[in-house]
Parts: sequence; C-alpha cells; structure tokens
Amino acid sequence: MTKVIGKMTNTFFCSGVTGAFYTFVIYVFTTMLAMAVLYQYILHAHMDGRMLDLHKRIHGSVDQFFIPDDNEISLEELEYMLHQAKNWKGQGGSRRRVHVNKFKITDTKFENFEQECVHIAIFTTLVNGEKDLFRHFLRQENGSIIEISEESMQHFSGRLALEKLLGKEIVSSLSEKK
Repeated sequence: MTKVIGKMTNTFFCSGVTGAFYTFVIYVFTTMLAMAVLYQYILHAHMDGRMLDLHKRIHGSVDQFFIPDDNEISLEELEYMLHQAKNWKGQGGSRRRVHVNKFKITDTKFENFEQECVHIAIFTTLVNGEKDLFRHFLRQENGSIIEISEESMQHFSGRLALEKLLGKEIVSSLSEKK
C-alpha cells in the first residue's frame, strides 16, 4: 500500500489520497472476488453439493418436487411381475393367478368426490382350489402404483383394509380376472 501512495505522491497532479483510494478499491474488489469464489465452493463442492440441494429445497415451489410413495413401483416393474406370475408353475401343479378389482371411491363429507382405484392381487392357487395371497398392488387415481405390504394389512382384512388404506369409503366393486 505504501508503494502505491508513494508512487502517487511523486507524480505532479496526484496526492497520496488518490493512491490510498486506489488501494482501497483493489482490496474491495479482491475481497468480493474471494467471497464469490467461496460462495460457489460452499454451494457446489463442499459436502458434495448438499448446500445447493438444501437451497433448492428451501426456495423451491411445491410443483418442482416429486416425492414417490414409500412402496411405489413403476408400471414396467408391475408388468414384469404380472408376466412372471402368469408363467409361474409351482410344485404339485400350483399356479399363480392375477385378479384385478376396480373400485369407485367416494367420500361421505364431499358428495361430488369420486375416484376410481384398481386393486391388483396375485394369488397362488393350489390344485385343491385353495388360494394364498402372494402380492397385491393398488393403482391410485394419480397413476401411482404402490405395493401393499403385510405391515399395512396385518390388522385389517378385505374391504375394511382397503378403506383404511385409502382413508375413504368404497362404494362399489367391479371385479375382473386375468
């Protein structure tokens, strides 16, 4: 800093104040540049970009986020499971059968509310006609397909279980078999 002030005092039209001002401007500029580099580092590189993710989550709107359900599966995965079930043959001649049930769901509080829901169940059918539930899925109105786990079904059975799972009352059931 003293070199810049000394150089400015040696010239004819400048004083030491001009050198001090130039030094101050250079310091401010380098500090701002260092802060910008530090900000970019913290946002993008530090902790593998977690700060950027946090920034996007805090300042993002609801439409920018897609959060799948816990047990959600893709349509391709469901089609693969159904194809495997169709071709499955077990010991003693047991087979797997797929049952598809369409439900119309209404809400007692809102009279105009109506949704259609599809329940897909894969049963293992023994030779003596006995059926055992292998897996089952629920396609909701928004298009998501969730696998219904035994944890969610352990306390309930049948229609009551679906009503409890959906949180709404089931009005009618149209059954199909594949």
